[in-house]
Amino acid sequence: MNIKNIGTLNYEKLVEHSLKNVVKDALSIVAAEGLPENHYFQITFATKHSGCHISDKLHTMYPEEMTIILQYEFSELTVNDEGFSVTLSFGNVPENIYVPFSAVRFFVDPPSNFGLQFEVEDTGLEIVDSAAQAEPEPQPAPPVTEAVSGDTAQVIDFKSFRKSNTPWIAELKSTP
Repeated sequence: MNIKNIGTLNYEKLVEHSLKNVVKDALSIVAAEGLPENHYFQITFATKHSGCHISDKLHTMYPEEMTIILQYEFSELTVNDEGFSVTLSFGNVPENIYVPFSAVRFFVDPPSNFGLQFEVEDTGLEIVDSAAQAEPEPQPAPPVTEAVSGDTAQVIDFKSFRKSNTPWIAELKSTP
């Protein structure tokens, strides 16, 4: 997201932009220095997003969204202003994927009890399977809280800006 395209004092967009920079900075640190001990990232992203690059096989397996885990078996993590690319193993087959930050729905570091949730605009590709004309079932959100053992995770939900009695304060939502 380009800060110049946010609009005049749209604070929700400004905060979202800043929090996506947290994701970018965390991934940049890991790309440069490696993953700190006892940390791992769960990143859920919209696979239909127009800037997302994954193989046709992965698109078939994950038509709406996909969650990746950066912990032990990943390589070639590179980060730029717009997104990140990483090589992961799927069934012992290495695949390089590219995820724009605008496609990220969840970024979670479970050992730190830290998580961010983002709204993803529907700028995706229309993937049509000519053999199946039926509307696909909606995919539920990934179970973010199940990945965290012990304490509850802190997830920032941008919907709280619209529903809060004090709209200028972002609330941290405790997830059970």
